[in-house]
Amino acid sequence: RRVHGQGEMLEGDNAYFCNECQKKVSTLKRVSIKKLPNHLILVLKRFEFDFDTMQKNKINDYCEFPSRLNMEPYTQNYLRKREKAQAEAEAEEKAGGDIGKVNGEEEEEYPSEYYDYKLTGCVIHMGVADSGHYYSFIQDRENLDIAEDKRWYEFNDTIVTPFDIATLGNEAFGGEEKWRYSHDEGRGFYGGAGTSFREKIKNAYLLFYERVVHFEEKQTTGATKSGEEAKESAPEEAPNQNSNSVAKPPQHLVRIDSSIAKEPVRYNIPEEFRREIEHDNQRYHLSRILFSRQYFQFMTDLITTGDLIPNQDYAEDLSALNYDINSVQYLQLEKIKAGLMFLLTNVIREKERHSIFEMLPWVKTALKTNVPACIWLINGLTSDLSIREFLTECPVGDMRRFVAGVIEAAFQTLLPYELAFLNEELPDGRPRAHMSNLMNAMLSNLANIKTTSSDYLEFFKIFHYFANLHETAAAYLLRQRTVGRFLDFFYDNYSPYKDLFRGKKLEYYTPAEPLLGYLIEEKKSAFRTALEKYLQMRRDKPAYEGSSGSDARMFMWLTLGKIVGYCRPLKGTGRSPLQVGNLNVELAREDIYLLMPSANYVTMAIEDARSKIGSRGLTAMYSFVAWENKDFTTVLMKEIMQSFKVKEHKVFKPFLRLYKKLIYLNDGLANIKINEGIAEFTKIISANSKYPDDCEALITFLIKVATNNERVRTLVQENREHTEWMIDWLTKKMASYAQYNPTEGISQTPIKKGTVGIPLHRMAQDTNRKARHRLKKKILLLERILDDVLENEENAWDSDDDMGKFDFHVGDKVDYYDSTMDTWVTATVDQILEEMIQVRFEHRGQEQSRGMWLSKDHEGLAPYKSRQEDEANDTGEEQEADQDQDQVDNQSGEMVDEDTENETGGPYHLSLIHI
Repeated sequence: RRVHGQGEMLEGDNAYFCNECQKKVSTLKRVSIKKLPNHLILVLKRFEFDFDTMQKNKINDYCEFPSRLNMEPYTQNYLRKREKAQAEAEAEEKAGGDIGKVNGEEEEEYPSEYYDYKLTGCVIHMGVADSGHYYSFIQDRENLDIAEDKRWYEFNDTIVTPFDIATLGNEAFGGEEKWRYSHDEGRGFYGGAGTSFREKIKNAYLLFYERVVHFEEKQTTGATKSGEEAKESAPEEAPNQNSNSVAKPPQHLVRIDSSIAKEPVRYNIPEEFRREIEHDNQRYHLSRILFSRQYFQFMTDLITTGDLIPNQDYAEDLSALNYDINSVQYLQLEKIKAGLMFLLTNVIREKERHSIFEMLPWVKTALKTNVPACIWLINGLTSDLSIREFLTECPVGDMRRFVAGVIEAAFQTLLPYELAFLNEELPDGRPRAHMSNLMNAMLSNLANIKTTSSDYLEFFKIFHYFANLHETAAAYLLRQRTVGRFLDFFYDNYSPYKDLFRGKKLEYYTPAEPLLGYLIEEKKSAFRTALEKYLQMRRDKPAYEGSSGSDARMFMWLTLGKIVGYCRPLKGTGRSPLQVGNLNVELAREDIYLLMPSANYVTMAIEDARSKIGSRGLTAMYSFVAWENKDFTTVLMKEIMQSFKVKEHKVFKPFLRLYKKLIYLNDGLANIKINEGIAEFTKIISANSKYPDDCEALITFLIKVATNNERVRTLVQENREHTEWMIDWLTKKMASYAQYNPTEGISQTPIKKGTVGIPLHRMAQDTNRKARHRLKKKILLLERILDDVLENEENAWDSDDDMGKFDFHVGDKVDYYDSTMDTWVTATVDQILEEMIQVRFEHRGQEQSRGMWLSKDHEGLAPYKSRQEDEANDTGEEQEADQDQDQVDNQSGEMVDEDTENETGGPYHLSLIHI
């Protein structure tokens, strides 16, 4: 209060420049309150930025605030009256007697109630500067028949509980608190127990005060009032100065007779704001009902009870079936439709998604047995709104995956009925088949999803499902110029055919009443607004910009790799070994041009298809185009080799996968790909010798292709000098791990018996041991290649193989790459849901309770024991060296505790990281 009223004297160089005096004058600068509101909100400075540490800090200092607050000392009126009184006193003292009032502007008198406030609420922050949680204490100001101290409540998210206002100091003032710590004897760092002090991380941030008696400003105008109005608004006669009567409010203020101590104050809420509050409350309570466990269980039981009776009735127009309302077919169809709507409206939006494991299998079984339900579903999804809602604008990945899975089930059921006319059109140009109708709708939306979507993986996955149904489905996609449309989508602003592929929408039928399950429009608008900011930077850029690639387009590449295989080879005569089926479709000129772009666009496409799935599709597509195509093969080889020269090993994978595919492609261009290619590749290996990770990755690839390709193996054997150089380089790298002392610079403090954990030096030893074993295996393989004594590696697991085709069962063991520990571990399959599996990890003999949902195509999955190397594979020399190191650890006082070893399951498994 003293600082607030005292102000700051501006003088000297900092003096105030007076415009009237045209010179600097000494001036008192201070801040005071001229008018007070009925509702006062105070912000406590709990956060600050430290310019020394360049960090945000939270101030947890003790700050007490009253439940009743008198604001008069902080007002302009108070300061002026105080200074006027001081001036009069000084003048009287100088004159030696009473001199009367000092001349000056007469200050308005406010009644004491004008300054009197009471606390009605506060917002608490619990946490630190960068993170935390807000909750509130609020007084009920309507139920006044209840005692005042009993009308306080805590509002914490959706939980409201009574609050004892007497404990407000402990909850809101901050400061320090006493806490008691205790440890089991001999286990803790301190040992024993004790008490200490620590800062409270919860304290008040916002204070809400309300004036005990409300005042309102008069709404006056300059017009002369009528006699009656003047009489009503005329000020009352001022009281006698010597009387004890209470001061009246100034003329511009009107006292509101009601008091919060007697009855609640009613506020005039704007109608638009009131409707918004009511709408939000209705949505909240409706959501609580629609997403409650009781409602979900009721709906699940209602829908899944009873047998599913097959219905094979097919109709190009669903209304033509016209079932009787009492028929079994009608009741079954309505039941499945109710289940689909419940799935798409509630289940896939459930936070924990517990019900999905019961509902989704039932829905898919129902679709397999009921053809009309499949027609109804596909028609309901064939609209721009449905595609945006469930596939392109949906921010939840699980939701998109489940919808795509339901569509695939409907495709499988409808295929036998629509296969014969999948490529036929109606007189108005619309597809005759329901599935083709949906494909046209999705292709027509392709040009828009880049500005309305941040992730379109499942959007392209549906095309992949459709293309794999039958070669007739692939032919339909080719006829609709899907190759050109997809590549135009990828190259974006760099595509020369934007007008051709984006200017014309395909014909398709949209139902009058689309499927239910849409978000309310205002929520969608809010989502689009937020998404606009994220997508703004992408609108004027091609989709591939940046070298990180995009998993969102991996099924686009996989679909392209599938459907181009049905085309006629672009070069050569006869049939290509990569050609599938008997369609022999001839691609349009524009599609061919986009398939064989200039060199820099080839690199962009390869970098984008970085995932195993995307890379599989892109290598299939480019290998098909490169068959007997000397010019394009030369372009590919040039870009592949250039990437090894200038890029890091982290982005080698898609280029290595494509090069391996080209090597195995048995056409007449082996001289370019193998003879000249391997010669160039070995030079690049030598040039990368000063980059250990890059060089090792390239050597590993050469070992892989030499092991499986006789022609490459012969070249490696003939270039014996370079092969021996690689062996020597790997040996030196292995020796560097052996010479490295992992305990240097690491604290040797023993870990108490029974403590769960791994010392840092033991983790470093495990890493070194795995690295030595990995390098030693590569050295051994190179030596076997030189001696031509390779074991049969044909059936060995390759990390580029398709794990998605593996037959998973609940309880199966698989290898999983745990990126947090940089090692391959054992995982158990807990649940299987279509193409998704849930796995539980094992590490160091301990099974993790957490589970993770993964796609069967996940790059971190491999057959059991195909990627892990047992400790038993170590040589006797390595094991003996490890035992010697353990003895050294024991002698130096470090932990090698039998009980702990038993608990943690011993040392890590070794692993060979393939490319």
